[in-house]
Amino acid sequence: MIFSVLIANYNNGEYLRQAVESAIGQDYCDLEILILDDASTDESISIIKEIASKDGRIRVLLHDTNKGIGYSKRELVAESRGEVFGFLDPDDYLSPKALEVMMDAHRAMPDTGLIYSTLIHVDYKGNEIGVSSYNKPVPEGTTFMSSGGISHFCTIKRSFYNLTEGINPLLRIAEDQDLYMKLEEVAPVHFVNLPLYYYRSHSGAISLNGNITRSHVWQMIARYEAYKRRDIPIDENHLIKYFISKEEKFNNFYFNMYQPKHALLQFLKAVKKWTLSIFRLS
Repeated sequence: MIFSVLIANYNNGEYLRQAVESAIGQDYCDLEILILDDASTDESISIIKEIASKDGRIRVLLHDTNKGIGYSKRELVAESRGEVFGFLDPDDYLSPKALEVMMDAHRAMPDTGLIYSTLIHVDYKGNEIGVSSYNKPVPEGTTFMSSGGISHFCTIKRSFYNLTEGINPLLRIAEDQDLYMKLEEVAPVHFVNLPLYYYRSHSGAISLNGNITRSHVWQMIARYEAYKRRDIPIDENHLIKYFISKEEKFNNFYFNMYQPKHALLQFLKAVKKWTLSIFRLS
């Protein structure tokens, strides 16, 4: 079976080479790499053309104007050939065994539409921060919409993707979460508890530089559409609670990561609080 590695790029020339090379270097060889550049203004296109000239498994699509992530990813799926596909963000990279592990799982579970793994957070230089605490199995009797847990590395059987409406081309963010909810509506999903994906945090990431709230608004839109698709009443309290919890979580995580002085201050406060509690107990 062919695996399609799909890369939608926009101005990630700084990291793109490592992403593509991690796909080229997979232990699983029956693959294609499809790169779509969404009208980048940095050096991305020259890097893409250089890399593509060295490996016949790479195909390139270029946009004259920026069309957004939802539009670009939908086009990538339409243009790809693999029976199974997965998205690799251009600022991230794969473990060498990622595709081999996933294809083994897809063969073993032919009725499963989406198979995903856990990931390792890395900083902008690629230094490991730790394994994700978000990625986990969706508990039996619940859904991704209520429990979360699905993230990179997500791999999808085309036959089940074709049973959905596909990626929403209008979504500027959260197109992946929208797709996960659509896929669990047509087939089971499965979690592989192995870190197969390296997720990079850097200053240009979509969740930083004032984009956190924007990201969560689009996530709310995706969830709203899922409520309508599943013909269940809109749970306003759930949507509000979800939005607030996401804001707090991401603000705290990224603020601490990118403000070391603040993180140190919080650590010292915690030590002081712990010390005082020990003395009180004694």
